[in-house]
Amino acid sequence: MLTKEQIREKAPAVLSTRPMGNVSDKYSFISTEKVIDSLAKNDWHVSDVDQMHTLKSRKKDIHSFKQHLVRFRNEKLAIDKENIPELILVNSHDRSKPFKFYAGLFRLVCSNGLIIAESKFESIEFRHIGIDGKEIIEVLQKSSERIKGIFSQIKIMKQIILSLRIKQTLPNGLLI
Repeated sequence: MLTKEQIREKAPAVLSTRPMGNVSDKYSFISTEKVIDSLAKNDWHVSDVDQMHTLKSRKKDIHSFKQHLVRFRNEKLAIDKENIPELILVNSHDRSKPFKFYAGLFRLVCSNGLIIAESKFESIEFRHIGIDGKEIIEVLQKSSERIKGIFSQIKIMKQIILSLRIKQTLPNGLLI
């Protein structure tokens, strides 16, 4: 799991404490760092981060506000080596993108960062207008608890060994 120093080095926008200077008064800042701290209380820890990069800009600190992606894992909920539940958060502090949150089984399919969902259990999106950061954290905490319950049930179900006691013939002649 990544430390805050590693996160800052790889994707500085994740730990931004304010929005970019040219946002309107209606803009609601959603602190990605506070979300990280909140989810850590429920055993979801940052496994990877990435950030959109821009060409050189006249504004020196623009990279501190760009779109960023945070992947969370809860190792306690791992079903097996290939099926580890993840939460994915996408946010920006420059008014370019909404706050997005996904929960499910994901895998990286390309070296450029393309992620696909094997199974997606939850998807939440908030525009950065008229929203309270505390509200979002409460919603995400409840969501992470639901996800923990889903994966606990999957883990239990995968341990059940099914046996075939009665052979049946289907109309097409196949035996089951």
